[in-house]
Amino acid sequence: MENSDSDEPEKKRPHLNSLSPTMARSSTTSPPNNHSLARLTSDILIVCIDLVRGAKDKRLRVKGPVRMPTKILHITTRKSPCGEGMFHCEMFLLLTYCLMLYGQGKAYGYGHLLRVGSSLVCAKLHKQSSCQFWKRFEGLSRVVLGRFNRARAARLTLPHFVCQTPLFMPVGTQGTIKGLTTEQLEEIGCQIILGNTYHLALRPTSELIDDLGGLHKFMNWPRALLTDSGGFQMVSLLHLADITEEGVTFQSPVDGKPMLLTPEESIQIQNRIGADIIMALDDVVKTTITGPRIEEATYRTIRWIDRCIEAHKRPNEQNLFGIVQGGLDPVLRDICVRGLVDRNLPGYAIGGLAGGESKDSFWRVVAQCTASLPEEKPRYVMGVGYPLDIVVCSALGADMYDCVYPTRTARFGTALVPEGVLKLKHKAMADDTRPIDPTCDCMVCKNYTRAYIHCLVTKDAMGSQLLSYHNLYYMLKLSRNLHSSIIKGRFPEFVREFLQTMFPKGDVPEWVCNAMEVAGIDISSCCTPFSSPQD
Repeated sequence: MENSDSDEPEKKRPHLNSLSPTMARSSTTSPPNNHSLARLTSDILIVCIDLVRGAKDKRLRVKGPVRMPTKILHITTRKSPCGEGMFHCEMFLLLTYCLMLYGQGKAYGYGHLLRVGSSLVCAKLHKQSSCQFWKRFEGLSRVVLGRFNRARAARLTLPHFVCQTPLFMPVGTQGTIKGLTTEQLEEIGCQIILGNTYHLALRPTSELIDDLGGLHKFMNWPRALLTDSGGFQMVSLLHLADITEEGVTFQSPVDGKPMLLTPEESIQIQNRIGADIIMALDDVVKTTITGPRIEEATYRTIRWIDRCIEAHKRPNEQNLFGIVQGGLDPVLRDICVRGLVDRNLPGYAIGGLAGGESKDSFWRVVAQCTASLPEEKPRYVMGVGYPLDIVVCSALGADMYDCVYPTRTARFGTALVPEGVLKLKHKAMADDTRPIDPTCDCMVCKNYTRAYIHCLVTKDAMGSQLLSYHNLYYMLKLSRNLHSSIIKGRFPEFVREFLQTMFPKGDVPEWVCNAMEVAGIDISSCCTPFSSPQD
């Protein structure tokens, strides 16, 4: 968003301190698009804000004496996206700082929700990439809006966006989701995009991203970002990596040169990239590995978290999550959980899964970790993207997920549907005039038939783009439905409906039944009884 379409030089605004209440009240030097501070009087400050993109201006009325450095008694607002009518706070600094920026002709970018004490004040001010405003405020808050046993629906407030959990994060390894624009991602309700530190450091480089104003500005994405630490490449690029206590040495796939990624360097790169959530570098091994190597990885992950914390220079702007390792060993998992929780991090991830372990082992690790991680902090299960897995993990108390699966499977001509998957390359699709999913209201299902997309996926790249759009829409809608069903108190009903649609014959996998029993959700009506072994 540019400050102005005009080539005329901007008139210099008087500094705030030089404005009398009368002058401020009649001032017309507001920044364009109404992202402005409208007026100041000695008793009432009115801040014009844009609560959501495209919405009409709302006003926050700040009551109480406005004489520096007195504190504001309370703030009222007619409407907010979170639904509250009144916020209590004690920080006059927030609005004072906004006024100072305005008076100096500056403004801050993409501050959708600002943290004030235990309250949230909505604001969306103008862009100014060098503004250090966020150093004064917390970068994350979480409010639980609903529960059912272990499952929770929450509002997660990050520096660039307010997210609703449970949520799914599409993977944009190098700052882009293949085939989709950022405008399309906003359109389908994407809240957070995941980028990868390792790949971004190679190309275009974190220095270039930093010079151009951070990854948000570089990719024109106004919502939240999360960057992985680069640790996953220990597994995915194992033939190119050498792991020591110092860090991970990779052979660059770009030019073949060695690249040392230490915990400190990983954090420094992520600080330059500027994501809302950054991940600590962990020692990642395949879950199927046992013995001394998995024990070494567990304790090294704990040692490395301290180095990450020490290297983190933007703790109030970027939220550092630790990653629980330990393979399939419950003792090592518990040791790692305790070690990370002792560091009181903003959030925690469960790593080392979705790597070839059995589904029974998978859900048991998730259940163990979610039961031990702090109730008030977000829980992120890394690498999980199958719809069934997300429903199960949400029932067990997890909040966040990421995976390349929805877009990767789209490139192979497969669509996600409530019944499972639909293979559009199959010859039966050639004359099928139905939409991909008759129950879906995405742009693809509204406008295109299976036959048309079948033709595209066999001959044209547009087919994979349309399927990527639909698949991500499906995943994001699933996240919204999980969130709303928990809030409305009908989460068990939602789970049963989901399973009955996916498994109409009642052949729900046994591991799902076992997981739901631990989660306290009765799905007996969805399942065919399992036969007991003969004596």
